[in-house]
Amino acid sequence: MKNLLITALTAIVVNSAAFSQTIIFSDNFEKGRFDSTSTGYWQAQPGANGGVARVASTIQGVGAGHQSLYGAAMGKENDGNTTLNHLDLHLNLSGYTQVEFSFWIRDHFDDSDPDDSMWFSDDGGANFTKIQEFNPSEWDDEWGQFPTFDLDRLAAKFSLRLTSQFVIRFQQSGVTDFSGDYSYSKDGIFLDDVMVISRPITYAALPFEEGFATATLGNSWTWSDPTFANVTTEPGTVRPEGFATITGNIQGVGAARRGLFGAALGRRSDGRNTTNALDLHVNLSGQAQVELKFWIKDRSDDTDAYDGIFFSPDAGENFIKIYSTDPSNLPDDQYQQVILDLKRILIDSLGVSFTAQSVIRFQQYGATDFLGDYTYHKDGVCLDDISVIGNTTSVERNDDEAKAPSAFSLFQNHPNPFNPSTQIFFALPTAQKVTLKVFDLTGKEVVTLLRNEHRAAGVHAITFEAQKLPSGIYLYRLQAGDPSAGSGRGFVETKRMVLIR
Repeated sequence: MKNLLITALTAIVVNSAAFSQTIIFSDNFEKGRFDSTSTGYWQAQPGANGGVARVASTIQGVGAGHQSLYGAAMGKENDGNTTLNHLDLHLNLSGYTQVEFSFWIRDHFDDSDPDDSMWFSDDGGANFTKIQEFNPSEWDDEWGQFPTFDLDRLAAKFSLRLTSQFVIRFQQSGVTDFSGDYSYSKDGIFLDDVMVISRPITYAALPFEEGFATATLGNSWTWSDPTFANVTTEPGTVRPEGFATITGNIQGVGAARRGLFGAALGRRSDGRNTTNALDLHVNLSGQAQVELKFWIKDRSDDTDAYDGIFFSPDAGENFIKIYSTDPSNLPDDQYQQVILDLKRILIDSLGVSFTAQSVIRFQQYGATDFLGDYTYHKDGVCLDDISVIGNTTSVERNDDEAKAPSAFSLFQNHPNPFNPSTQIFFALPTAQKVTLKVFDLTGKEVVTLLRNEHRAAGVHAITFEAQKLPSGIYLYRLQAGDPSAGSGRGFVETKRMVLIR
């Protein structure tokens, strides 16, 4: 499946940054050279031993452009010793906020190496910080695109500033050139369609309705990285083959429920498990009741713990899963409507408040594209006709579900495995004093998350941050009330969780 309809697919992908934006710098290399403007310029630094970092139409018989003639190539002129190539984009980001960075990248059978990576500098290149390590051995040797990079958040995470001397460095390491009869005898990567923009995120007021009529993602939407800032998926599953886009047709599959366009989440080609996230930013402040409605079409997608709807009350810093889309139990290629009572799920059950910076994440996980002769060869979902309505009185409520839990429960943490944070959920049938602790496998206490704290009846979520802990298996234990007092009056239980660096 890997090579089918790649050209047709990439031709219909719509960049989410195309709605309302200020372009700071863009370069599709169609001048046949690196572009230079008042706000940005390139500096190529090919390595010793025949290194390559230049604009080309073809290099050793390999086309360098994405959808047009030219692209930027990084690699070697000949086989031999290891060569390290740098390609630096110098930017004047002084005074800009909400800056997004995107590019297309193609792996040419490049082997994964810690030196294959992206780095940032805020002092003109005097000092660099590694932001993301690429892993091209797990890519599909085709053009792809990562979710849009949020430069404000990334810079803040690594204690950097958006300055007039900001530098984004692409770095590539290899030992062989672009030619060769076998995949192990070829190295290199290509870049194209680089764009840096300032795009304000708007937290949409209610009622909000989205039918994707304009074929673009408005300023309340982002194609997001589900491993940053808070992990809602398995680490390592954000790959350039994934996408979350607006389209009319994806690999022969109509994306719209009605009208011309719908949102599609999936992969460009068969390969490894990939997670895609589409975030809707909404202002829920002051709402007494909120109802989320959306239509979803499953393309034989298998159900996974990472498929579902997630919610963040704090602008995407922390997420909690609120609904499993369960695509394995949806009819294939048919739109179905889902209606969620967010007050019951968030406020009544989880104790999470509506805020002015609420984010609703639609997330899909899969390993194959929309094509395929068999159901197990197809993945992906489409979304359409999404609405968020506040203060409604029409939401049906199941009285049994609205009641407090009937028994104590300690649930499995999510995500699991995790890095670096996870959420631990527990249910209380009555108000109790609760202690929640984390231990290593030797029984040594790592941290006390709750110490004899009063919690109301209901389902609760506690975030466990493990940035300073090594990889391994940890135990978390909940004690509520007096366990010696008998069933219904006390509870203690322990579960395992796995931290993977």
